[in-house]
Amino acid sequence: MENTDSNVPQMIPESKEAKLNVNKIDWLKVSIAAVVIIAIIIAGYMIFAKSASASVLKSGDSANMEFTFIVDGKTVVSNESTFKVGSMGSQFGMDSKKIDDAVTGLKNGESVTVKFNSSEAYGAYDPSLIQILNRTEVMPKFEEINRTIEITSSVFSQAFNEAPVLNKIYSPTGAPWDYKVVSFTNSSVVMSQEPTVGKVIPLNDFMYVKVVSITSDMIKTERVLNEESKVVESPTGNVTIYSDAENIYFKLTPIINETITLGTSIGTVLSFTETSMVFDTNNPYAGKTVELVLKVLDIKSSKTVTLGSDANAIKGAPTLEVFVMSYCPYGLQMEKGVIPAYELLKGKANFKIRFVSYVLHGQKETDENNRQICIREETKQFWPYLQCFVDKGQGSESQCMKDSGIDEAKITDCMTNRAEGYMAVDKELNTQYGVQGSPTNVLDGKEVQIYPRSPQDVLNAVCNAFTTKPTECSTKLDTANPSAGFGFGTSTATSAASCG
Repeated sequence: MENTDSNVPQMIPESKEAKLNVNKIDWLKVSIAAVVIIAIIIAGYMIFAKSASASVLKSGDSANMEFTFIVDGKTVVSNESTFKVGSMGSQFGMDSKKIDDAVTGLKNGESVTVKFNSSEAYGAYDPSLIQILNRTEVMPKFEEINRTIEITSSVFSQAFNEAPVLNKIYSPTGAPWDYKVVSFTNSSVVMSQEPTVGKVIPLNDFMYVKVVSITSDMIKTERVLNEESKVVESPTGNVTIYSDAENIYFKLTPIINETITLGTSIGTVLSFTETSMVFDTNNPYAGKTVELVLKVLDIKSSKTVTLGSDANAIKGAPTLEVFVMSYCPYGLQMEKGVIPAYELLKGKANFKIRFVSYVLHGQKETDENNRQICIREETKQFWPYLQCFVDKGQGSESQCMKDSGIDEAKITDCMTNRAEGYMAVDKELNTQYGVQGSPTNVLDGKEVQIYPRSPQDVLNAVCNAFTTKPTECSTKLDTANPSAGFGFGTSTATSAASCG
């Protein structure tokens, strides 16, 4: 199908700096590629009943449909995708059941036109939603962190596979420095961080952290740019990164009329000056009439989709599904928050890492998505592998499988012959939940925001979903926001960023 409007939002790579996230957002959820319909059953691993095409659409059914989206008489996009009856309004970004009602009862090949006035579609245009924002974000160069940390005895045992030993030095994989046990009880362990002055920890391709001083109580670090200034290119504009004696600055040069995310706000840049920009947070189609033409191509009856890894799910327990791209730095950040919460609540709650239905980081991401979904479905070592991979990154795959006790030959065979079938289930869930980027968190079937992405914040979100909280929910986990990207560092970013 042809896209007749060059201004329709498309999916783009993420900004390289979480502090100033410049992502293009698809307001309508209408440019997601058509989802592959699940057509194969993998014996022993993928469990779901075959479903013949339904005669008419009913609530809960999924269907491939052609759609044309028309705003104020002009075609904005014409394409085809998979929709689920009962949530079609949300897939188009509308709080309306009008679309679901209109398609219910349709047969294959039949069409319907649904018209919305502005209040039914995206609401009235509100001039008060126009904001004046600074073009520049500021990050302090220097930071002080506590020398000692406290973790639970169970987390210590999982990390080091032994009971704590007083004054023993430990070197956690991926940690920026060593840790020493200074005290412990039956429930917790206090550890002293043991860096050296001058220690350098790379953060990304343009910045590193250096330890500048150490006392008995505090560690002082400095963020340092590799170059005096650097321009990071983004499809929505350029971010100029520079510093002075006290701060690092991120200055955005936006593209006029682009729809972007700044912090937690989504909007369109109307204009900008040297210091500020005019940012319109109205929906781009607010105040406009909308017409939607839909044609049913293929109906699939509602069915329960279950993978082998879901077979032992705890019934009635909270279920957190985290949709990621394996090389998205913000998806990795979310996974680093999820892993300790999973380790604490496994056996009490359900955790599942799933994959976004498109990739932004090339063939390496496609391969790693397939590798991880095969490990998820065909072994019991998914979480040990994930912890190793998010720490060590590209090039560590074979060693992480070896360290986790995974048969690499079996996984390679799966990536070639079975991964596509497993991935089809995740893709269908992308459509069901309206997943648009990495990370997307779905708790008990509803998208939730978790930020900061710390282990404690993940634990709080899942524990709040229990009717009766287990005793583990009183455990204190790390409250620091994990760093984006590979390695177990921390971040001081104050707003959530994502890929997609």
